[in-house]
Amino acid sequence: MLQEIGDDIKEETLENNSFVNLKEEVGNRKKKKIAICIPTYNRPSVLNDICSKILNTIDEEIFDIYIYDSSPNSDSEENLKEILKKENFFYVKLPSTVQSNEKLYRIYQDENIQCTYEYLWILADYIFFSKRVIDKIIDKINEEWDMLMLDFYDPERQGNKQYYDPNQIFFEYAWSMTLFGIMIINCKTVLKKADWAYLKEKYLKQQYKNFSHVAMYFEMMLKINDLKFYHFSINFDDNVYLSVYKKQKSEYFEEFLNVWGHYWYASIHALPEYYTRKDQVITKACVYTENLGKKNVLALRIQGVLNLKSFYKCKDIWKVVSTVKPLFVWILVFLPKFIVKIIENIDYKVDYIVKNIKRICIEIKIIQLKRFCKIYDELYIYGAGIKAEKMADLLEKKQICYKGFIVTDLGGNKRILREHKVISISQMKNLNSIGIIVAMNNKNKKEVIPLLYEGGYKNLFLLDVV
Repeated sequence: MLQEIGDDIKEETLENNSFVNLKEEVGNRKKKKIAICIPTYNRPSVLNDICSKILNTIDEEIFDIYIYDSSPNSDSEENLKEILKKENFFYVKLPSTVQSNEKLYRIYQDENIQCTYEYLWILADYIFFSKRVIDKIIDKINEEWDMLMLDFYDPERQGNKQYYDPNQIFFEYAWSMTLFGIMIINCKTVLKKADWAYLKEKYLKQQYKNFSHVAMYFEMMLKINDLKFYHFSINFDDNVYLSVYKKQKSEYFEEFLNVWGHYWYASIHALPEYYTRKDQVITKACVYTENLGKKNVLALRIQGVLNLKSFYKCKDIWKVVSTVKPLFVWILVFLPKFIVKIIENIDYKVDYIVKNIKRICIEIKIIQLKRFCKIYDELYIYGAGIKAEKMADLLEKKQICYKGFIVTDLGGNKRILREHKVISISQMKNLNSIGIIVAMNNKNKKEVIPLLYEGGYKNLFLLDVV
């Protein structure tokens, strides 16, 4: 679910006219809190859906919305006709040759954005947030943060907190900051202070093109004295809206190996030496998003994107960019695709079984327990601790009657447990019609089972069900 990096992957140059015209149109407007800028390419239904969501959520006194459309047609503009009549919606038509990272850097440098708004929020065209989140964003920007991160991944459960150290932010969040929409940037302390000539010269290059914005974040963190960075952890299910029109399959699948194999690696290693543990940061993208994980690698091989030639190009960095063992990939690239499809199908079934193996094993044990209980006229539970009580719960749930609990020595044990008698093993008669369910921890089981066998008790159920 990381950003649709490469939504306009084939674009090459950018003209300034649209930005100049827009500046003339809104230059005299009253300063607002936030400019939401949405780069888009040929996704009119998705864009219209998200803009409608934005329209029904935000306060137009606080937000302006800019659509930067580099589609080769006018479908997006046509779909947005009614919405664009609103005073706080603006539409910018760009050449279809404009490259995504160049587009972002032009937005960052736009004097209209820098001077008219306190914050810039670059938003993906397929995502938006709940009113609850928007209200919290407004509260937070009043505290004058340099950068505000909206983290709806947060797999390490970091929660809401302030950060001061760029290197700590880098290690924990660089992988998730690739997403458009996750960062809100202070125009005054970040955009106006940037050396754009340096940033453009260094990062607007082919090998960094999908992550130039991430490089900007971390370059600028080093330029800000007393950095104020706030990590805002968001519950995805309740607060994040993804357009129903967005395709599930990646729209840049053929470039996927280059993006997450080469460009991601190169972009992170291009950052200043101040940032450490770079290889670990790169690997985190695969660990938490499964980009170049096993399922993804199988799909890339089936589609022909991963082959001997393409894998050979990234073999030296493979252990960093992927969690899949290189030997497994070498085998895949030599196997016919129909065999890989079989592996993919089997792997899915194996994963399902592995994920459910514990539940399946317990169900099997319960079936065996039921069969055991049917054999005997009387049932006792051996034990009087937590395991024994859990076993009693299970028997009652399954409507299986038991007569009481057995312990080795009554000593400090209760005489009544769960309205059933507790007796010592010495009070028992070894009858063939009595079944004993041993419900104890492994240590106690090892001590008790030999004693039971020595006493002639052979009708024992020993499987660990609870």
